Amino acid sequence: MSFLKPIAFAAITWWAVLALTGRSDVALMLAAIPLVLGFLGVLTGPAYSLAALLFVAAIVLQVSPMLGIRVPIELTELRDGVARRTAPESQFPSPTAR
Repeated sequence: MSFLKPIAFAAITWWAVLALTGRSDVALMLAAIPLVLGFLGVLTGPAYSLAALLFVAAIVLQVSPMLGIRVPIELTELRDGVARRTAPESQFPSPTAR
């Protein structure tokens, strides 16, 4: 039964990071932290704390619009801003270029 705990925390971390960032590659890399450390049996406290913190953050950001709470910056806006800075200009035309 002890092998299920790292798998469960890895799944929680994967979902939370996917909900926060929308990127499955980042979610997979961060989910590997509690998975590997849990199987090795080292630093499990910090690894599981990371999973719990990400889970709480994802829940807060998912529920806050339903409660009418405006989060100062939405992660989708942040993600789109990064995509605009790294993508070619032809992919994201400037809104003032009309």
